[in-house]
Amino acid sequence: MSTVPQTFLDGYSRSIPQGRALGGGTLLNGMLWNRGGRSDFDDWSRLGNHGWAWDDMLPYFRKSETYSPIQSSDIATDYSIGEDTNVHGYAGPVNVSFPHYYWNSSINLFSALTELGVPTAYDPNAGDIAGASFLPFGLDPVTQTRCTARRAYYDPVANRPNLWVTTGQTVTQILFDGAQGNANASAPSVSDFSTGEGGSPATVDIFGGGSMLNTSTIPPDPPNEQKRDLARKVWHWLKTITSILRRQAPSPGPSLVATGVEFAPDAQGVRQVIQATREVILAAGAIHTPQIMKLSGLGPTDELQSLGIQPLMHLPGVGNNLQDHMQVWCWYPYHNEWTINPTELNTNQTFVNEAVSSSATYPQDLQNPWLTSYLTVEQLLDQ
Repeated sequence: MSTVPQTFLDGYSRSIPQGRALGGGTLLNGMLWNRGGRSDFDDWSRLGNHGWAWDDMLPYFRKSETYSPIQSSDIATDYSIGEDTNVHGYAGPVNVSFPHYYWNSSINLFSALTELGVPTAYDPNAGDIAGASFLPFGLDPVTQTRCTARRAYYDPVANRPNLWVTTGQTVTQILFDGAQGNANASAPSVSDFSTGEGGSPATVDIFGGGSMLNTSTIPPDPPNEQKRDLARKVWHWLKTITSILRRQAPSPGPSLVATGVEFAPDAQGVRQVIQATREVILAAGAIHTPQIMKLSGLGPTDELQSLGIQPLMHLPGVGNNLQDHMQVWCWYPYHNEWTINPTELNTNQTFVNEAVSSSATYPQDLQNPWLTSYLTVEQLLDQ
């Protein structure tokens, strides 16, 4: 699927890869195991979301993981890895560990950032995430294989007699007691044989596809005092608008009781229904969860009506404020014989063999001139 054209990304759409298999996005993500910032969680609590503060969430963070500390103190030192054992769990379903192979250029990166005064977050999972960090992975520490949601949560209980999982299906809407289902959610769209997601406009890939930002079109920043004055005005406007909307927002209406879900194998397939005897748990990810809610009549009333969907409950926040972390890729090809480039995975069979067979015991790596290089910022700039 893809975004609409993004004003501040050269006007391009961006594709958003989706993991359409058992395990979802954990099948194709970067495996980086990274929690949010302590202050963000605490802010949520201060805004009235009790139970979402960092200290409230930390027991669940720990409960989710089996953390395997890094084995080599030398590697930990050179790659700026520090561990706070109090914030990690050691008996959870997700394996969290470190790789058996390390790119020596990462040492150069941390050394360069330190010279530039950039702080280091030695264990970013402790909640203090400002600065550079070497993140652990959702990785089996022995086999070095990806630990997916399927491996962590499904495989251990796959033989339970009260568990049934069907694949190759997509939920089209939630059904509610006393409410007529959304007919539009069941109507296949023209020339769409997927699952109702539809075709995508021409997009570049999630990493930008070579698109270059034209900085000449960006106006210069105003002086600091002008920035502060503008920020105060924007904050005042936001508070005023929020107050008005709260007074004018229609009542959510009566409560709804979910009775089941409708699903289908694809947009042209026959819709089927499963009735729930206790409850319906909606866990379709950050993108498809609000999509299913809107198709089911839960969301901003005006938007639903404009799409021909009968509103069941006015929930203006559904589908709003979606945020993703920004990502900037910096490519720097080394032009010397002793520093490895990732492209050599495709061109240097000797290197491939060494990487595959490496046990990553640091003293052995130090004996290999292919795997060692210590450069300062000035030396990097000279290459």
